[in-house]
Amino acid sequence: IYNLLGHLYKALAYFFLYNALFAETVRRPYALLHHSESQLQATLSALPDLLFELDGQGRYLQVHTRQHQSLNAPGPLLLGRSVHEVMPAEPAATVLAAIAEARAHGVSHGKTITLTVQNGSRSSFELSVARQNGAPGEEESFLVLSRDVTAREQTEHELHMLWHAVEQSPVTIVITDLQARIQYVNQAFTRSSGYSAAEALGQNPRLLQSGKTPTATYRAMWHQLSQGKPWQGEIINRSKDGTEYTEQVHISPVRDAQGQITHFLAHKEDITERKQAAERIQKLTQHDPLTGLPNRSLLGTEFTHLSQQAKPLAV
Repeated sequence: IYNLLGHLYKALAYFFLYNALFAETVRRPYALLHHSESQLQATLSALPDLLFELDGQGRYLQVHTRQHQSLNAPGPLLLGRSVHEVMPAEPAATVLAAIAEARAHGVSHGKTITLTVQNGSRSSFELSVARQNGAPGEEESFLVLSRDVTAREQTEHELHMLWHAVEQSPVTIVITDLQARIQYVNQAFTRSSGYSAAEALGQNPRLLQSGKTPTATYRAMWHQLSQGKPWQGEIINRSKDGTEYTEQVHISPVRDAQGQITHFLAHKEDITERKQAAERIQKLTQHDPLTGLPNRSLLGTEFTHLSQQAKPLAV
């Protein structure tokens, strides 16, 4: 009986020992591997980009994406085919160049290709390629992350076009922060004021004050702007070389997505010549061209003005 119990205990000990060893050496690694695969799959599913695994000749080994409409061919049809078989020559050459760069340096960033995808639209993709060393005796492969940058390129194009339009506008454009520090000026500002952008940035627009604009004008301007309302009026400024000029100014608050005022945008038009021309025309119509003395037209204007004041008048 003692012998039998000893063998039974020994068998139980072996069982528990085997179970512990099996759990530690087999079950636990498999559980960790399964957990790692689940995490990897979740990561791949959450990726907003297209992920491919290619060999050194540009043949598709794996395709990981849920955005099949962004592919230029169905995913299963890509496997085993080279980029030259599924892409035009130019983007295929770009992909192979990125692979060659990743082979030499480990990674490649920034190369862009344009393809016609399955929905018929033209899309641009930015490539990020990383070299993946294979097991001994196996060929290296390359992970290619393809990000759709069509919307970004369109936005950049629109911003670039807008920047050129603002820079080349004949109207002076000035942007300040809430403390009235100049953040941006266009080329028209430089032409009218004589100050370069480097000289103006960070400065207060008082840099241009001539001292001839009434204080009430500035007071009314800031009263409007402090209430979040636009202001429009005339200001007499002085350029860097001392020349005085009159500007028609329109200042508007700039708001962010939450409606908070972040900057002030000023459009300024030089109306000096226009005012001088108007003054010349008025002088010609109200003064004698030979003597320069006031004529009958000016007398009539003055008489009409005075007669409307309901005061005794003598001529």
